[in-house]
Amino acid sequence: MASITRQPICSAGFAPPYQQLLCRFSHITPIRQNEYIIGRKSPPQVLYGHSGCTNGSVATMYVIPQSGFTVVALSNAADAGDASNSTVQILLQAIYDLGPEVDLILSLKESREMKLKQHEDMINDWEKHRDVGKYNCKAEELVGTYHGLGASIIDIKESNKSDSGLAVVFGSQNASRCELDKFNQDSLSFLPIDHKEVLERAMIDWDCWTVGVFRFVREDETQPDSPVVGLRWKWDQYEDSTLWVKQGFRPQYGGSSNQ
Repeated sequence: MASITRQPICSAGFAPPYQQLLCRFSHITPIRQNEYIIGRKSPPQVLYGHSGCTNGSVATMYVIPQSGFTVVALSNAADAGDASNSTVQILLQAIYDLGPEVDLILSLKESREMKLKQHEDMINDWEKHRDVGKYNCKAEELVGTYHGLGASIIDIKESNKSDSGLAVVFGSQNASRCELDKFNQDSLSFLPIDHKEVLERAMIDWDCWTVGVFRFVREDETQPDSPVVGLRWKWDQYEDSTLWVKQGFRPQYGGSSNQ
């Protein structure tokens, strides 16, 4: 968990104007943020607060030293802290009788709509880059175990449930299995089209289409029949893709780092 930050509560109540952490939600537009600041007309106080997430859960904790009061909330959210954060805010608003009263449920609904729109935009970008007509890989040449990031393992296995005839298993955990669909010339995709599946599988930080695409690398990328020696995976739009080397090949083969 990251270090807990000290948040002075000024005349704006439980959210200083320069950060508005306690009542600002991850995906609320700036125009309406002030509507969700609790305790705007209540006496100022000091608090320590932190929110953090891991696969499938979010935790929020706030400590008010003046009263010795602590609020901790755990939620089974996927990647946004809105559920646990808003629970803490609802409790603080009731316990300290903060005013004016804020309808935090409304802010959660807005946050949900924003999150759905983000997923829709990601899928639109994914569709723009998809061209299954260019796909030229054979299932048998992609099957194998790929090693990357030191000890990480990605297994590409045969499947009768996808149009590529392949599926992926992460870290030798069968529960992580995803079917692989044709995406582009040398690429396969396991990006969930349905946002509900993203939540069910606890796929955190899925905000860029490349996070659900593998690009396979050949020993000689100018030759379409050259052996497949690895795959590249770009899970962050601001980072270069990372190479996983196919078992049996040396790691100097890698091709371009572009997705």
